[in-house]
Amino acid sequence: MTPIKLDSANSLIAQPDVAAGLINAIFADGNELVRPDELVNAPLTGAYESVKGLRRVERDVAKYFVRNGRCHCIFAFETQATIDPTMPIRVFSYDAVNYRDQLDNSELHERYMIGANCIVPVITTTLYFGEQPWRSSRKLTDALTISVEFADVIKPHIADREIKIIDFAGLSDEERKKYPKDIQIIAEYFSCVRRGVQYQPTLDGFVHAREVFYFLKYVVGNTDLSIDAVTREYEGVPKNMVDLFTQLQENGVEKGVKIGVEIGELNQKKRTAVDLYKDDGWSKEKIARLLRVDVADVRIWLAEAEEGTTR
Repeated sequence: MTPIKLDSANSLIAQPDVAAGLINAIFADGNELVRPDELVNAPLTGAYESVKGLRRVERDVAKYFVRNGRCHCIFAFETQATIDPTMPIRVFSYDAVNYRDQLDNSELHERYMIGANCIVPVITTTLYFGEQPWRSSRKLTDALTISVEFADVIKPHIADREIKIIDFAGLSDEERKKYPKDIQIIAEYFSCVRRGVQYQPTLDGFVHAREVFYFLKYVVGNTDLSIDAVTREYEGVPKNMVDLFTQLQENGVEKGVKIGVEIGELNQKKRTAVDLYKDDGWSKEKIARLLRVDVADVRIWLAEAEEGTTR
């Protein structure tokens, strides 16, 4: 059922050991809740009728959790590298497809003892790999526009729901250790980028090397880190981050081990600008002189920070 495509963007998350490791880290504090052999690929696509006709819905990763021949729930993952204010609406539409698929489904009933009068929970987690903290919508009501004049009447009657988001760049060292090795490696890199500290490549080997690079290239969108590893023979794919950064230098990528440091320094300047403006009352012009940037950049950073706070 729905085989994993090794060249797909989310093939890393779809690997049984990675999916099981994520579930155990998120829902059981790193203890074993599920085993890789208990996860079966669930359908990722669905459709619904809209005013524009038939619309397709496709989620990233979904797994039936099957033990002793019975499905107990559906675990699903959505991966994000950018902040999306409509994420609660998207997640709920994906979940609806998995719930609707269970209704009157004789095949699911025969295979996993679900369907008909047995509808199992669908539990979706958004895996966020981004440079900025997620300060956008988490609840359905956060993503809705509610008229002020009717808010007191309407809002109490909205069936509100909150989505679960794991912000990997914001995890502590101890929290990261609960996750699968490949996820730890990726998360550590993005943690350094966000905090503006120099990343020290690790010698820890990738478990799913090729899938890591597809993930970096097509999900996170980092073509520097993924280089052209996904087009090479498997033996040529870097085995760890030290190997990767060495290949970057050998292939004439001047940034080499400085990748992320430059991004991290920019993020640090943004944070410094916001702190000096809000906490110390510095003028935009004075901040620009201190950080050696254009005052227009400072205005943009402060506006972005204010927008993130008000969401």
